[in-house]
Amino acid sequence: DQMQRWLPWEQVVQVCERLKQRYERGERGSEQRARALMEFLVVAIYVYFPPVRASPIRQLEQGQSLVWDPERRKWFLDLRKYKTYAKYGPMITELHPLLVQPLVEYLGEGRPALLRAAQRY
Repeated sequence: DQMQRWLPWEQVVQVCERLKQRYERGERGSEQRARALMEFLVVAIYVYFPPVRASPIRQLEQGQSLVWDPERRKWFLDLRKYKTYAKYGPMITELHPLLVQPLVEYLGEGRPALLRAAQRY
């Protein structure tokens, strides 16, 4: 049945909150926390951003499609290079406030911790 493929919105938000709590319990700078933080961000970006195709989210790149504006002191999702851009125009949207601190932590500590862990294998 088609409806069995969908989750109620409240359940989606609960999953996102559990993922957030899991990363917050981890020791800062640890591989465990970095991995949990990455998993939280992957889900939360889909939950808290306006609907877009999956590829622009998968291909977020700091400085290109994920942009820090120092004057406004805010992060933005800047989708000017996506498949339906010519038809719908640019989509530039502010990063949801719940994602700012986790994103900054991921870029500063989480991603480097995961890269170090990957070098061990």
